[in-house]
Amino acid sequence: MASVSAELDKRNERRKLKQIASEFARTDKDGSGDIDLQEIGEALSKLGKSVNRAELKAAIRRVDDDDSGTLRYREFINLILLETGFISDPVAESARKTSLGVGLGRGKRKGALKKKKRGQIKLNVSLNSNGDNVDISVEVLQAANLLPADITGLADPYVKMYIQPDPSKKTKQKTKVVKKSLNPEWNEKFTWTLSSATKLEHRFLTIEVWDWDRITRNDFMGAMAFELKELEDPDTIKAGWFILLDQEQGRFFNFPSAIQPKSVRPAAPARGHSVRARDSKLSSTPKKSGLRVEDFKFVKVLGRGSFGKVFLAERKTDQKMYAVKALKKVRVIEDDDVGATITEKEVLALGAQAPFMVQLVASFQNQDHLFFVMELVAGGDLMFHAMKHGAFSEKASAFYSAEISAGLMYLHERGILYRDLKLDNVMLDEEGHVRLADFGLCKQNVAPADGSTQTFCGTPNYLAPEIVSYKPYTKAVDWWSLGVIMFEMMNGIVLFDGQSEKELYRNILNQQIDLPRTMSAEARATVSAFLTRRPAERLGAGPSERRDVQATPFFKDIDWAKLEKRAVPPPFAPKVRGAKDASNFDPEFTAEKPVLTPEDSRALAAIDQAFAGLLRCPANQSFQKRMATHHHHRKHPQ
Repeated sequence: MASVSAELDKRNERRKLKQIASEFARTDKDGSGDIDLQEIGEALSKLGKSVNRAELKAAIRRVDDDDSGTLRYREFINLILLETGFISDPVAESARKTSLGVGLGRGKRKGALKKKKRGQIKLNVSLNSNGDNVDISVEVLQAANLLPADITGLADPYVKMYIQPDPSKKTKQKTKVVKKSLNPEWNEKFTWTLSSATKLEHRFLTIEVWDWDRITRNDFMGAMAFELKELEDPDTIKAGWFILLDQEQGRFFNFPSAIQPKSVRPAAPARGHSVRARDSKLSSTPKKSGLRVEDFKFVKVLGRGSFGKVFLAERKTDQKMYAVKALKKVRVIEDDDVGATITEKEVLALGAQAPFMVQLVASFQNQDHLFFVMELVAGGDLMFHAMKHGAFSEKASAFYSAEISAGLMYLHERGILYRDLKLDNVMLDEEGHVRLADFGLCKQNVAPADGSTQTFCGTPNYLAPEIVSYKPYTKAVDWWSLGVIMFEMMNGIVLFDGQSEKELYRNILNQQIDLPRTMSAEARATVSAFLTRRPAERLGAGPSERRDVQATPFFKDIDWAKLEKRAVPPPFAPKVRGAKDASNFDPEFTAEKPVLTPEDSRALAAIDQAFAGLLRCPANQSFQKRMATHHHHRKHPQ
C-alpha cells in the first residue's frame, strides 16, 4: 500500500512540474529563457497562487541568483518551492562550513550595495514677491522611469505637494492619479500665496510622488524639495528634470538631473490650482567655507572607488596635510548616491565631538567635483594591517574592538545606524587609535532604544541575517558586523564566503559558526554573543547596550573611562615617517598619479546648484576656525 501511495505522489509531482514548465514557457512570450516581474505575477496567477506583493518581491530576490530582476526556469521552480511560507528558505546547496584557507583581502570583498533609482520628475517652479504677498508656482509636468509598484510592473502615481513646516496644515495639494504608468503626464499647475512677512530660510516646498492603492495604504515612490530662500536666487535651476530621492532626503533637497530621460514626450501646458499659507519663524542659513581646489596640492592617492578618489593633500597657505575626498558630481547623480552623500557629510560633522570618528573639516565644490576636507588619519586601515601582519593578538583585538564599540555606541545614542562596519572602514591614527570612516550608508533618526529600518544595504560579507532576510532591523546589525570583524582580526581569515552572492547570503543565514579552539573561552563567548542570529538576543541589541557590551568578559581588562578619553595605550603605533608619508595605504592606490578626473562639462552644467546645501561648514563654525583648531580637538578630546 505504501509503494502505491509513493508512486501516486511521484506522478503528482511530475504532473505539477509539467504544469509549471508549461506555464513558464507560455509566459516567456519572447523566448528569452527568463521572465520579468509582470510575467512572474501572471504565471503564478495561472498556477492558482495568490501572492502578497511585498512577499513576492522579497521571494524573487531570494531566488534570483544573478540579481537580474528576472527568473530563469530553475529560479522559477525555487520560487514555487517557497510557496508554503513564500519567504522561507529556498531549496539550495548545503551550507558551507568556514573555509579556513580563505585569507583576508580587498579583492574578496564586494563593495557596498547600491540603492535602486527612483526615477525623475519634470517641473517648472517659480517664486515672485509683489509687495504684500509671495507667490509660489509649480507646474507638475511629467515623470519618467518610476519604480514599479504592483505585480503588473506598473504604478498609479500622483504628486503631493506641501510647504513645511506648516503650522496651519493647509498647504497640501495633489495632482490627479494617472493609472497604470511609470512615465505619467499630469500637466497641472499649482500656486501658493504667502505673506510678504514670511521668512523663507529653512522653509521648504516639498514635492512627493506616491502610488495610489484602492485597498491598502498608498506607497511612497520618491520626493524632492526646494528651500524657499533658494527659489529667490536667479542662479537656482527651477525648471526641467529633477531626481527623485528617498523620503528622508527628499524633504529638504533637490538635484537637477544631468541626463534627459529617454522616450519621454514633451509635456502639454499645465492647468492651475492655488492655496494660501501662513507664516512661521525660522533661523538663518549657515555660511559656506569659501575654499577652492586651487588651495590644495594633491600629493598621493590614498583610496579610490566608483565615486572618485581620496587624496593626501597639502594646504598651500600653511602646508598642513589633510585627506580630501573628491566625489564626481555626475557619478553621484547617475548612481543615485545623493542621499548617501548628504548623510555622509552630516555624520562626518559629528567627528569634532567623537573621539573614534574621522572628522570633517570643511566641504566645497568646483564644476566637476564635490570635496570633503577631512583630518588626515595616516595610520591606514585595519584591513591593510591585517593583510600585512596576519591575525592580531587577543589583547590587540580587544583594544580595537572596544574602541570600535565606543564609536558605535556614540552613533547609536544619537539615533544613527552605521551599517557598513568592516576592517576597510576602521582607520588608525598616528598613535594607533581607531577612527571609523565612510558614513555614506548610515541611517539617521532611528530611535536609540528600539527604532528600526529595512533598507537592504551594506557590504555583503558583513550583512546581518535580518538584512539578508529583508526583515526590519535595528542597531543590532552593527553588533553582528563587529562579531564578524572580531573573528577576522583574531584568525586572519574570512568568516562568511561563497562562490556567488546568493551562496554567501545562504551561508550567513545557515552556516554553522565554528570558532577555533585557539581563541580563548572569553573571546569565543563574546564573538558568539555578537553573532547570535536572533537579533533580540544579540549582545548590544537591548536598551542597556552600553552596560551589556562593556560587561562582556572579553573586555574585562578595558578601563572604559580611560578608553573613551583615548588614554589607553594602543597595541602599536603605525610607522609614519613624515607629514607626507602614505606607506600605510594600499600601494595599488598610492602609485597612481594624484590628479582629478575631469567630467563632461555639458553634463555638469545643470547640476552645480544641486550640491549647494551640502557645502555649509559643520557645526556652524567658520572654515578658518575649524582648519585652525581641528588638530587640537582631536589630540585632546573632551
